[in-house]
Amino acid sequence: MLNSNLISQCPSVVFELGNNPVKEFNICTDSRAFEADSIFIALKGEKFDAIQFVEPLLKKGAKIVVVEDSNRELAKTFFQQYPDIFFVTCNDTLKFTQELAHAYIKFWLSQSADRKVIAISGSNGKTTHKEMLYHYLKGIVASKVICTEKNNNNHLGVPLTIFQIKEDTQFAIIELGSNHPGEIKALCDIAIPNVGIVTNIGATHLEFFETVENVFLEEGYLYQAVKENTKGEGLFFVNMDDHFLSKLSPTKGTITFGEVNGEFKTSFTANSVSIENKGEKIILSNPHIIGKHNFHNLAATFLMACSLLPSKKEVFKNLAQTFKPKDNRSMWLDFHDKKIFLDAYNANPSSMRISLEGFIEFCEQNHFNLSRVLFVLGDMNELGNNGPEYHEEIGQFLKHKSVQNAVFIGRFQANYQKGFEGKGQLFNTSDEFKEKAWESLSKSYDYFFFKGSRSLQLERILGIKDH
Repeated sequence: MLNSNLISQCPSVVFELGNNPVKEFNICTDSRAFEADSIFIALKGEKFDAIQFVEPLLKKGAKIVVVEDSNRELAKTFFQQYPDIFFVTCNDTLKFTQELAHAYIKFWLSQSADRKVIAISGSNGKTTHKEMLYHYLKGIVASKVICTEKNNNNHLGVPLTIFQIKEDTQFAIIELGSNHPGEIKALCDIAIPNVGIVTNIGATHLEFFETVENVFLEEGYLYQAVKENTKGEGLFFVNMDDHFLSKLSPTKGTITFGEVNGEFKTSFTANSVSIENKGEKIILSNPHIIGKHNFHNLAATFLMACSLLPSKKEVFKNLAQTFKPKDNRSMWLDFHDKKIFLDAYNANPSSMRISLEGFIEFCEQNHFNLSRVLFVLGDMNELGNNGPEYHEEIGQFLKHKSVQNAVFIGRFQANYQKGFEGKGQLFNTSDEFKEKAWESLSKSYDYFFFKGSRSLQLERILGIKDH
């Protein structure tokens, strides 16, 4: 909850009607989730204007309503009927939401040096890092940690995450997403992170960034933000195995890790990762995740948790064993006595290759014959002009790994097929695959691998609702 006096700190405010009650309120931008005694911000988009929901919410107990100044006359009409309500108009309701979130988190941080805004950016694994770190910290401080919900990592999602912060919150874990240049900076300007990690740099959203070097400039801005916000003393975790991130100049708060370089050395086995530093060796195991990349994530977030709460290292070591993926990310599912590995939240060339490598390695270690595995791959989107080439390369990768059975879904199905050399089954949509082939194929194999971009909604094939 935030104090409504922060409204006056928002530069986009144009006009006010009534008296600001100056007390704490919840923030609501979704009329369906409205609770009485809340500030309702009537967002206006290209295809909608939430002003249509204002009058019903006034009857339900809204105390403060924020609308765009183009709706000022309507606000005046409402005020005549509801003179006890405080109406605010602004140039842009989205901009106002961002300004209010910034004012709130700035005030929250000013109240204690122990409060941390932990931001996570990067090409792949942001959400897994967020969920793992949240799992670690929640095991210690329970209600004193909040994190980004679902995929609320954009220009609206970050403010909504900030509004989750309460008076007793100690840690705010905020995921930062970007698919256009400048977005990470904008989100950092809102959230004021004082702790951070860039997970890795890969070929993501190349339709807008064009080169991986530009992806690095975008995602890596978080390092600059933490450095500036803390005068170089804020904790920042650097993956030295990443070609681009290893170039970041260390600061006083930098903690480095990697298999070859870094102060914390990592090494991997089938079901564990070890972390070694100054003669101390810690082994983290987990039966619920597979792939070197996920154990890398487990180690990175373990280091973050231990750096934030050093006295709880042994507890974190135990908590590492109990983390379970969710929301269609690297999940094992039981399906009619079959095993399905579902990673249908997102996909790009680097995450696809990493996920395939981890899954195939797991199959080999557990003696699962690849002839009994069906690989279902959907499109990898937002790759620009090189999209067909990237899909062909993944098809070639499958062939190189001796994959025998594959299904390709989406507009790049033929490109996958070209690299795989004409052995896969092709479908335009997930629904088409489900209707025409899934029932018979689900009976023909013992293990299944599903991965594709969010737009494919591959989980629908299994009857799972979109998250």
